[in-house]
Amino acid sequence: MPLRFKRLLNRLLNRLFAPLCLAPALLLAGSGADAREITLSAINTYRYPPFLYPDGSGLCEVLVKHLNRQLKGRYQFNLQHLPRMRLLHVHLDAAQDFDAVGLMLAPNFIDDGDRSRYLWSTPIFEDYNLLVFAGAKPPAIRQLADLKGQRYGTVRGYRYIGLETMVANGVIEVDLANDEPSNLRKLLAGRIDFTQMNRFMYRNITAEQEFAGKVSSVRTPGPNNFTRHLFVARDKPELLAAINQALATLPCNPAWQAMARKTEIVVPACAPARQPGPRDAGVSG
Repeated sequence: MPLRFKRLLNRLLNRLFAPLCLAPALLLAGSGADAREITLSAINTYRYPPFLYPDGSGLCEVLVKHLNRQLKGRYQFNLQHLPRMRLLHVHLDAAQDFDAVGLMLAPNFIDDGDRSRYLWSTPIFEDYNLLVFAGAKPPAIRQLADLKGQRYGTVRGYRYIGLETMVANGVIEVDLANDEPSNLRKLLAGRIDFTQMNRFMYRNITAEQEFAGKVSSVRTPGPNNFTRHLFVARDKPELLAAINQALATLPCNPAWQAMARKTEIVVPACAPARQPGPRDAGVSG
């Protein structure tokens, strides 16, 4: 075969096969870019305001949007709203297999008072619970023992440690429901004597026409303050570190500030990140 013809054939073959040789490299590069951002579910179990409004807005939506903006390229969180029982029995049945982020809970709510099962974020805000009764004026309740003999309505999967002990000892009866409005309806129908809910949901739900002016509350006696957090599996310390980094800037988020004013939660003042100065520069010598 003439030399000139061989050179021409080699050039043609190179043009034909070069894209095929390049394709695996492009695929690997693309998959590497996708692998850098990890997608996880962010699970909320409070399905009423202020955590979740009918239009999908609320504390959880603002929080998840903030995390996604702050951690873009590293993590992507998809907000899910689930009943507490589904979280407990589907996602938390085996702590080591939890592959999501839990929102707005406290360790005691999922049997992790010693924080040995999950990693918990820095606090988001403080909260406390209220005992709720039918009528415009609640009874005088100074200690949990004053509830002796009464019927207690609660939501499946919720944990109220002091009241649970009273149920276990036969001091009060328990009646389970799927959500807070169902308990309030039972209360007004005389099927239960009291229920309990956090102060923020109480303020929002009892403002609805169905319940306005028909129920009253007292702060639950005894140790009752708690802080709300995010939590992740114990084998994900790098995820927790990223979440805490994002939460540090949450008080400066205008949407979070607006939601805090709307819901009357107390959040820390915005502390903008300090700009590096001359002392932060490296010095040779």
